[in-house]
Amino acid sequence: MLRQCSLIIWGKVPMQHRHYFEAVGRNLQDICSNFESLFGGIPVVLGGEFAQIGPVVKHGQRHRIVETLLAKSIEIWPNLKKLKLTENMRLSGSNPIDQSFSQWIGSLSYNSLLNGKIFLPHYVAQYHSLTTFVDSIYPKEIMEQTLDPEFFQERAITAPKNDLVDEINRYVLDQLPDNKTSLFAVDRITQEDSTGSEDRQMPTECLQSLNPHGLPPSVLELKVEMPVMILRNINAEKGLCNGTLS
Repeated sequence: MLRQCSLIIWGKVPMQHRHYFEAVGRNLQDICSNFESLFGGIPVVLGGEFAQIGPVVKHGQRHRIVETLLAKSIEIWPNLKKLKLTENMRLSGSNPIDQSFSQWIGSLSYNSLLNGKIFLPHYVAQYHSLTTFVDSIYPKEIMEQTLDPEFFQERAITAPKNDLVDEINRYVLDQLPDNKTSLFAVDRITQEDSTGSEDRQMPTECLQSLNPHGLPPSVLELKVEMPVMILRNINAEKGLCNGTLS
């Protein structure tokens, strides 16, 4: 199948380690028996925003992070051809608001001299308490009276770590009216992969306390009319796609 492939499109390139591309390139050369051409002679489109953050290196210093970038690959980077997109295909037939926002984004210029610390203006409030900060974005008096979708569309809180996101979500959820509904996952160890002693060492309570990356939480708490962001494509025809609000 790979020998018959006419094009490979690879996204989110800047956030991935250069070793991935080098390994794929060598494997394609072996499969296609073409050791002279990059990726075995198969055209590859590498896409992404190269001004964004690079690969995450745990406890890594600046030089270690830089070494993971694709630009540091002497096998791949010198042989690439840079192409710039000129038309946003996603906006074909979109509403005027989306088109206006896209034009505004496109008009922004990238200036490397702006790199460094960001100093907040004096009128931006600074809070040292998480609850006080969240209440300034989602006031309790409004949360208790209305669940207007526009109220949530006009504000958002970003955080650097998932643990902090979960903490903020739990606090905001408590401020919403109505009672919570808790949905519990069914967690168990499959018998063919375990022994009786392992079952006793991994009780249900222990399994439900784990929240590994990429899996739903063991306990999902919901309230009526609370906004939920979909993280996977469920039903494209009904608009239930990755990144949409439901």
